[in-house]
Amino acid sequence: MMNKALHHSITCIFLIIVFFAGAYKLQSQNIGRFELPHYGQLPNRQIKKIFQDSEGLIWYCTEDGLCRDDGYNIQIFRSDFKTPDVIKHNYITCITEDLSGKIWFGTLRGAYILDKNDYRITPIEGYGFDSWSIDEIKATSDGLVYIATNNKVYRFDARSTRLTHSYDIEWQGVPNKVSFFFEDPQTHKLWITLQKGGLCWFDKQQERFVPFYWPFETPPTALVRDKNNHFIWLATYGNGLFRFHPDARNSSSIYVPIREEALGSPSAKIIYNLLQDPASGDLWTGSGDGLCHYKTYPDGSLERLSTPPSLQLENKVFASAMFDHENNLWVAGDIHNSFILSSLDSAIQRYSTQSLQRYGIPTNMDLLIHEDSLIWCLNKQKQLFAYFPSNGKVFTSKLSHRRTTPLLAKVRNGKGIYCILKDNIVIRLTFEHNDIHETEIVNMISVAEADEHIRTLHEDAYGQLWIGTSRNLYRYSLSSHRLEKIWASTHMINDIVTDGHTAFVSTENNGLFVIEGQGTKKRIKIAENGLGLALQPGEILWISTAKGNILRYDLHRKTLHSMDRECGLNGNSIYNITTDRKGKLWILTRQNVMIFSPEKQTFSTLRASSPHIDMENFLCMYKDSDDSFYIGGQNGYLSVRTNAFSDKKKEKDFLPRLTAVTVNSQTRPISSATTTLKLPPSAQDLTLHLSTFTPLHSQNIRFAFRHAGRHEEWNVLPQGQNSIHLSQLSKGDNSLEIKSTDANGHWNETQSQVLHIYRAPWWYETYAAYFLYVLGAVAVLFIYIHHVLKRQQAKNQQAAQKQMEEMKYRFFTNISHELRTPLTLIIAPLEYLLKKEENPDTRKQLKTIDRNAHNLLSLVNQLLDFRRIEMKGETLALETFNLKDMLSRIYESFLPMSEEKNIRFNFHCHPETFLVTADSPKIEKVVNNLLSNAFKFTPQGGHVTLKAYPEPSDGREMAVIQVEDNGIGIPAEEQTHIFERFHQASSHKGNTGSGIGLNVAKEYVQMHHGKIDVSSSPGKGSCFTVRIPVGNISHVPSPFLPAAPQQEHPVDNPTLPVDYTGRPKILLVEDNNDFRHYLQEELRRHFVVFEASDGEEGEAVALQQKPDIIITDLMMPKMDGIELCKRIKHNIDVSYIPIILLTASASVENEERGYKEGADAYMTKPFKWEILTARIHNLLAQRRQQQNEFKQNAEAEAKDVTISPADEDFLNKALRFVEKNMDNSEYSVDELSDDMAMSRATLFRKMRSVIGMSPTDFIRNTRLKRAAQLITEGRLSVTEIAYSVGYSSPGHFTKSFKKEFGVLPTQYHKT
Repeated sequence: MMNKALHHSITCIFLIIVFFAGAYKLQSQNIGRFELPHYGQLPNRQIKKIFQDSEGLIWYCTEDGLCRDDGYNIQIFRSDFKTPDVIKHNYITCITEDLSGKIWFGTLRGAYILDKNDYRITPIEGYGFDSWSIDEIKATSDGLVYIATNNKVYRFDARSTRLTHSYDIEWQGVPNKVSFFFEDPQTHKLWITLQKGGLCWFDKQQERFVPFYWPFETPPTALVRDKNNHFIWLATYGNGLFRFHPDARNSSSIYVPIREEALGSPSAKIIYNLLQDPASGDLWTGSGDGLCHYKTYPDGSLERLSTPPSLQLENKVFASAMFDHENNLWVAGDIHNSFILSSLDSAIQRYSTQSLQRYGIPTNMDLLIHEDSLIWCLNKQKQLFAYFPSNGKVFTSKLSHRRTTPLLAKVRNGKGIYCILKDNIVIRLTFEHNDIHETEIVNMISVAEADEHIRTLHEDAYGQLWIGTSRNLYRYSLSSHRLEKIWASTHMINDIVTDGHTAFVSTENNGLFVIEGQGTKKRIKIAENGLGLALQPGEILWISTAKGNILRYDLHRKTLHSMDRECGLNGNSIYNITTDRKGKLWILTRQNVMIFSPEKQTFSTLRASSPHIDMENFLCMYKDSDDSFYIGGQNGYLSVRTNAFSDKKKEKDFLPRLTAVTVNSQTRPISSATTTLKLPPSAQDLTLHLSTFTPLHSQNIRFAFRHAGRHEEWNVLPQGQNSIHLSQLSKGDNSLEIKSTDANGHWNETQSQVLHIYRAPWWYETYAAYFLYVLGAVAVLFIYIHHVLKRQQAKNQQAAQKQMEEMKYRFFTNISHELRTPLTLIIAPLEYLLKKEENPDTRKQLKTIDRNAHNLLSLVNQLLDFRRIEMKGETLALETFNLKDMLSRIYESFLPMSEEKNIRFNFHCHPETFLVTADSPKIEKVVNNLLSNAFKFTPQGGHVTLKAYPEPSDGREMAVIQVEDNGIGIPAEEQTHIFERFHQASSHKGNTGSGIGLNVAKEYVQMHHGKIDVSSSPGKGSCFTVRIPVGNISHVPSPFLPAAPQQEHPVDNPTLPVDYTGRPKILLVEDNNDFRHYLQEELRRHFVVFEASDGEEGEAVALQQKPDIIITDLMMPKMDGIELCKRIKHNIDVSYIPIILLTASASVENEERGYKEGADAYMTKPFKWEILTARIHNLLAQRRQQQNEFKQNAEAEAKDVTISPADEDFLNKALRFVEKNMDNSEYSVDELSDDMAMSRATLFRKMRSVIGMSPTDFIRNTRLKRAAQLITEGRLSVTEIAYSVGYSSPGHFTKSFKKEFGVLPTQYHKT
């Protein structure tokens, strides 16, 4: 049984069986018991140990980790899924703090160090610690830390965390475990108690723990140095308590036992824990007899004190206990709740009224007046009685349960109180000879008005009783017994006070009345209903209002101010106010009593919910003649001396300290010693968590802050809030000055905490970065100036080069002209001679001369072409021509050369009609150049072939021209350079040229957005291939097209897509390639044909080329013919284009759908070619006829000329705008385009496509057709008609009319 008890003591768990035995010798009300402040935040309520560090932080050792309590929040340090590798085991066994503030703690698996500077936890590695349970740990005053584990003690240097020594612990040769470390604060000698042994001390000379004389069988459990005597208190498990004198010479004097009678009981000798109150010196033990409290005396004797009623606990098991820095006793519960014992301020006494229940009286003190040793009480049940707290006796008045008004007033000049009977009778009560005596003072029933009743009483210093009723103010002389009405019709009077001969009266809805000694009366208006009054004689009159406010009336300055903020009010109802002798204002609400100091402008707060007070509500307040306050409440009342809230009485200044910071929503604990906070650039939002490390009063503390150095107003945080949130922090210094109150609300004006907050700038905002910016700006400026100078130099060089190029061009031009003239004189006579000469030999020689003269002319032209290309002066003159015809002419021109050089020359081209859109002379020069080179480098007997054929490439058709020979060929390394300027193949030897022919050919091909390439093998010949697009000029870059000539009205007549043949344009949309090519070949004889393989492509081509007719298949991928027809007819840009639908299906539904979507013709495959061409010609003719009819017929409408609803809407809209402005001669194309919400160019294209007229012609035609209608009606003259249709001159009108209709206006109606 003893071993089991020893085991419990070793693990620091002691069982306290609390008993309550009879009366107690100290005032039990002075000790309060309450729960730990943040019990609900703990991960486990079974606390193994409680520890307070040097900063004031409370640490809890639990089975689920180490917990830090800063007074507001609990931070848990453990291993879990968020922080898996913090410690090996979450069961915390012991804790201590070294001199540098580091926390050392032990677990079931090793020991750890927590550095509060950064809150990093470091394991003590090695020595087998990670597999051992740590029994005890102790930091000593010499900077060492001792760790007890595995029957050993390890000594560490706290600064280096290095192991300096280890000691085996034995008792009588048997290994033993340490249960307790004790360092004597006087001698600094280190003692240990053993779980199954005695006492050892550390001998520094022998460097070991030496057993000390121990004559007992039971082990020691705890030691405490007495604060007032030169001995140590020593507790044992079973032998009770001893006064320990380790230096005594006589062994019998070493251990002086405390008598069992003083301990209280035999079970009190089984002691688990021992503490001494640092303030009073009282001893507290955790023993087999419960939590025992002993008073100590100077001679070393003890007296057990009884347990207060608030500590009547039932069978609690506790693990440890400690006194905090404010002398509160913290008791850790291992099985049940932990709690704190705290002594109430001696100036505040709480009294229970439970004894009233024996008399059938509720315990609530609704109204009370203290007089000597008794308290007069009147409750809501109208029970009026005298209560003696010393013995609990109660004497009930005969007036109880009668019509008593809830009002009591103290008799000022004598004993007793006043009360009101039947609304208007003032009764004086006195207590004499153990009985209450009632005396009628004044009966006002006869003088009272209807429904008038007494509401307040006040006796002044001159024997005058002031009576305030619901209607009037009276004054009654206690000496002469005379009643007089002082002020009539006052409304309800709530309170009366006097200052000498001056009376102040608070009324409801009628302001403040002032009656001076000479009888002068005045009324002061106040915005709120006045309730209570309190007077600081000769200085201030305080007024409480119905809205929970306090007004300050200065008696000298006659000014009135609201004091809600200064007094800490929040709008709660105020039930009483009064002042003490020091001028402080006491304000009663249901939950608080605020004590406001006008001098300091600070307030203190007494709370009903405080654990020391524990009242549900405050009900009343009374100040007696010795300046003590009595505050009644539910289940008791308080006696408060005014020195309880004296500024001089503050035991210490509460300084705010940092406990944690939240940066960008990430919270981390921080050392309370931190005065400088360095933040990264990304830290925009910061929350500072503060504490004064007073856990019992944290909800009463208030904090205030302001920016340091700005001398601005303090920002006061609400009571109980400990966090300061700063958003959008600026870069650099954001230092704050922070102050706090104590638990009573007094601000610490002498000290404040300055926190230097520095937010680092981004790297690009540092001084170094700014220096680099300046340096960079200078460098950029230098580079810019250098660049400008260099660019200017380049411009000058370019201008000089351009001038040189122009000179060279002029030189080439001049020299070419100089060469052309003699060549002309050579070639012209030669042609004449060739016609006349009949001698074959002579003709042959003349032909040779003629051929070489033309070659020389070609070379001169080639040089000019080269220079034009080089000067960017070459453009394309596009036309559509038959490529085969051009190539045939070239072929024929080279036949004589082939015969002369004995070279076989072949020509192949298909199809027969091979239409291309290109610059014919330039293509001819390209082919001539390639053939010239082929014949030049092909030996006799060789062959040269010229071929041309169509080939699709990248979704469009290309014309391919090939010149192939079997000459000497070109080496592979030369082929990549063959088209460069002035390049000549090294393999050509004697066959040299200018080196510009192929470059010119390449430039011409690229101008057509084509390509030229070569394939060649030395000794086998070469093949040059030219590819240019067919039938589409969109591929040609705009710089290569000749500029359109300037017109007088360019917007009215914009450049339309060039019609290269003057023939109608047809868009052919067909997904079958063979059928599409067949149609294309047939249609191109009469039309310009564009092709598309599906509806999407067809829509794109239609929008780009604006064809005259669209022929489309019905069934196609991506977009069918019906959808294409729908989109075309609903697009205002192309809705005018007729559409012919072709299909292989004879379905009536498809034909109906086609016509509904706006198709103009529908043909079923197979069809006759003549019918298709006839349909095309008829649609085009019909289009022209409709346009002419609309132009000439004055009665023609929009539907007569349009083929789609979109076009009809467009034309009708335009007609409405012109008709609306018919008589406005200034109405022009600009106004019409604005009205139509279209640009002039877009309006021009649309008008031209729909009605074949420009917008200018349309306006004129509409005006003239309207004139024709008016002429036909015959109601107006020609002059009137001219003006009405917008002509400013009748002559101009007549001329325009004749030009439009072929007759004069006067002749029109006759035709």
